[in-house]
Amino acid sequence: MMKRYNVAVFLFAMLVASTHLLASEPPTITAISPPDGETGVSVVAIVSATFSQAMEESTITTSTFTVSDSSGAITGAVSYDATTNTATFTPDGVLVEGMTYTATVTTDIQDKEGSHLASNFSWNFTVEKGGGGGCSLILRTR
Repeated sequence: MMKRYNVAVFLFAMLVASTHLLASEPPTITAISPPDGETGVSVVAIVSATFSQAMEESTITTSTFTVSDSSGAITGAVSYDATTNTATFTPDGVLVEGMTYTATVTTDIQDKEGSHLASNFSWNFTVEKGGGGGCSLILRTR
C-alpha cells in the first residue's frame, strides 16, 4: 500500500511541476512604438513596448528599458500600465531632429512568474528633420 501512495504522490507532484513549467513561458514583446525603422518620428515621441503577459512592474526601470542616441543613453522616466501590459519610456526633453535612437528592453525584466525575456529586444527609429511636432514660441515686440 505504501508504494502506491508514494507513486500517486510522485505523479501528482510531476503534474503540478509540469503545469507550472508550461505556464511560465518567457514573455515576449508583441508591439512597439515607434515602429522599428520608422523615420519622421516626432521630437516629442513617447517610446513603448507591449508584453505578451503581465509583467513584474518593479523590474521595469530606466536600467531595463533604455533609449539611446549616438552619445549614449538619454534620460527619461519609465512607467508600466498593468491593464495593457505596456511599458513606456518618456524622454525628459525633446528628441533631436534627424537623430536615430535605439530603444532596448533587457532580459532583466520579468513577468509575474519570474520568467525573463529570452533575449534583449532592441529597435531603431529616426526623428523627423524640421517640423517634428515640437512647440514654437513666437515673441512680438512693438
